[in-house]
Amino acid sequence: MITPSIPEQGLHSNFKHFNFKVKRLTEKFWWQFLPAGLATLVVVILLQTGVCQVIEAALCDALRFKDPLPDRFQEWLWLVTLSVGMGLGAWLPRWRFRYQLMTWLSLCLGWGVLGWLLGAGSQIPVAAPMLLFGLCGSAVTLTESVRTYVLLRQSEKRYALALCGTTEGLWDWNLRTDRIDFSSRWKEMLGYEGEEIGDRPTEWFSRVHPSDADALKLALADHCQGQTPHLECEYRLLHRNGSYRWMHSRGPVVRNRWGIVERIIGFQADTTDRREAEMALQRTVFYDALTELPNRTGFMHRLQQAIDEAQAHPTISFAVLWLDIDQFKLVNNSLGNTLGDRLLAASAQRLKSFLMPENIVARLGGDEFVVLLSQVQYAHDVTRMAERLQQLLSLPFNLDGREVFITVSIGIVLSSAHYTQTEPLLRDADTAMHCAKALGKAQYQVFDRTMRTRMLLKLQLENDLRRAIAQGERYANMMGIATQIDSPRLPDHRVLETYADRLAASPDLSSLHQQLQIYYQPIVCLTTGLVVGFEALARWKHPEQGFLPPAQFIPVAEESGLIIPLGWWILRAACRQMKQWLTAFPEQGFLTLSVNLSSRQFSMLGLTEQIRQILRETELNPANLKLELTESMVMENAAHVVDVLYQIRALGIHLAIDDFGTGYSSLSYLPRFPINTLKIDRSFVSQMDTCIDSLEIVRTILVLAHNLGIDVTAEGVETLEQQEQLLEMQCEFGQGYFFSEPMDVQAITQLLERQQPY
Repeated sequence: MITPSIPEQGLHSNFKHFNFKVKRLTEKFWWQFLPAGLATLVVVILLQTGVCQVIEAALCDALRFKDPLPDRFQEWLWLVTLSVGMGLGAWLPRWRFRYQLMTWLSLCLGWGVLGWLLGAGSQIPVAAPMLLFGLCGSAVTLTESVRTYVLLRQSEKRYALALCGTTEGLWDWNLRTDRIDFSSRWKEMLGYEGEEIGDRPTEWFSRVHPSDADALKLALADHCQGQTPHLECEYRLLHRNGSYRWMHSRGPVVRNRWGIVERIIGFQADTTDRREAEMALQRTVFYDALTELPNRTGFMHRLQQAIDEAQAHPTISFAVLWLDIDQFKLVNNSLGNTLGDRLLAASAQRLKSFLMPENIVARLGGDEFVVLLSQVQYAHDVTRMAERLQQLLSLPFNLDGREVFITVSIGIVLSSAHYTQTEPLLRDADTAMHCAKALGKAQYQVFDRTMRTRMLLKLQLENDLRRAIAQGERYANMMGIATQIDSPRLPDHRVLETYADRLAASPDLSSLHQQLQIYYQPIVCLTTGLVVGFEALARWKHPEQGFLPPAQFIPVAEESGLIIPLGWWILRAACRQMKQWLTAFPEQGFLTLSVNLSSRQFSMLGLTEQIRQILRETELNPANLKLELTESMVMENAAHVVDVLYQIRALGIHLAIDDFGTGYSSLSYLPRFPINTLKIDRSFVSQMDTCIDSLEIVRTILVLAHNLGIDVTAEGVETLEQQEQLLEMQCEFGQGYFFSEPMDVQAITQLLERQQPY
């Protein structure tokens, strides 16, 4: 098949378009020419049969014309009639119907008047032309009537099909008669059929939800007054089953020639499903699924409205209370997440039922709630509300037959002119809440600017500590490579190259070493006076603040989670240093290194494997390592701790319980623990010579430990008298400033050089 060129294609398209227009014009022409053609043929037949002549003679007698039309004119009259009728029939269809009808009637009446005026002897036919023009006009009228009827029927069918196919209901309100015609679909939307709903406007407006009735009437009035281009309103209608369905109506008004509204016609669509979907989406975006309270996004929206209102009206004030459940993680771990979620839902319901409707309670996430108190007059009213909320939530919750008690810490922020956005206000409320938590359980704090300053300093300290730990780990890695290079078992020159490259990439390696350091406090055998071990203690030389005591940065590390990398860094660096000392002083192989293990490290999965890996890296004998755990740490979950302790002991590592006597002890578990050492807390040892109670506590711990086959180390020995008392009670080891303060690596190395082993 050969594709025509572009000009040929265009010519072919134009020819098809021309044929279509000719066909359409031909069909229209024959349809409009047919009435006049048929009427003309009828008149010609009447002429040929002589009927027209009879009519003409009768007309002449009636008008008393003496001379009728000659016969010679009647012979060609049919030809003239045919020509005139066909000519006008072909020409007039171009006009509109009313112009055609007026033309035919005018010709008919005009010809009759003309024949009457001319009178007898004019020899002008009257009957045949009037009959032609009259029949043509009648035929055109009849044809137009038929066409109009057919089109009307087609329109009615299309309208009926449209109504059947649409999901909308039609209503037609005739304002002159005050009647409304409701379609069957309109009634079906409300659960009715047939004549169950009348045509009065009350049938509609009485079913509109009371909250939406005024809006609907206002929309109708505005459109009737021309204030809106069309009617459009959404409202709720009462269904037959008693529920309300959302409907959306729209439509125009019909005005008469004077501009007066006569009718309002509209369509009504059921939008309940869309509304419910929008509400579901809105609840997902702005509400918490568990508690059905506003979530953070929803609360921020309401809080911004309160801030804007307070900015516009300075006399209006409000307050924000940030609530955090104390130790909620313990509830989840002990009871499970399912009961934890139920506890949160019950707490939310209790708060919601207690607060007034104008106050807002929301869940920010986790175990944190926030309350917006509106119309606050005095600050003490807010603190009183905080106390009442704490009392409310301290009441027991019944979950599956068991009582659960909780406490909350609350941070309070009062509205102020400088709060123009939600984020700063919530930030300060969170800061106040954390300050309340720092004071203990079930506390509340009102925010002030000093809290923000302290929080910023704490954040800065945390960031500096994070960098210091990262730098310390880099330095430890460099030193680890250096140790491997010094080892005669690794002579590979590639290791030397790697070490040189890393050292070149770290020009500030010496400054890294100076920030995080480990100091070692000697542990002395009270009988011989020899140093038998050291406790590794972290020290931080801050580049700006100088040496920071552990009490200043260890709590920050524990709260931020940095205690985990810090603890592993201390263990790895101390083990590496201990290995170097044992290599340098092989005759002092009895030395032990005591390293504190944090609670977060102890609860980690893979704890034993991590310790084994560090021992493998540093090549330290496990017998020279002693891990210290606090008494509260091992007693919190004693049944689980036993297995972990035995796994550590299986590596050959010694275990010690630090600060013994200060925490909650369960003596029934103590014989089950594979413990080597009990360390008596310094609070008892330092007061032995002044407080008889402290002396008896130390004596009791020593007797208990010796009966269990556990040695004892007394911390905080500061005087000769304390040493002698401990010796008298057969305490094995001592640690404190009486013997030595914590020292750096060089000082400990010199101490070991001077020490002569027994």
